[in-house]
Amino acid sequence: MAAYTWPATLPTEVDSASYSENYGVLILSTPMDAGVAKRRRRGNKPRVLNVSFIMTNTQITTLETFINDTIKGTARFDFPNPRTGVVAEFRIVPNGDGELFSISYFTPTLYRVSLSLEKMP
Repeated sequence: MAAYTWPATLPTEVDSASYSENYGVLILSTPMDAGVAKRRRRGNKPRVLNVSFIMTNTQITTLETFINDTIKGTARFDFPNPRTGVVAEFRIVPNGDGELFSISYFTPTLYRVSLSLEKMP
């Protein structure tokens, strides 16, 4: 298991309307002199989970501290898989601009926090 754990004060239940999970394999394709390219499997790609949580300002502060100070944005941490409930190692996947998570308005006292998690093989 990972050296770090998702903070107990943060939600683990995701907003089901925004949950998605991507799955794939690593495939190597080799062109041939004639005919179609040959393909072979190289291994599994990490699953990427796109999740959103509804959080208070206090929880967002806890999340910022966890990401910036504890895992430094890169370390693996234990988190229960939202679909299976099994605790596994994950890390945060930055988007193309390097953003680790986004915050959007939900209600006057709650916010939707969205991030992508990569399940380690």
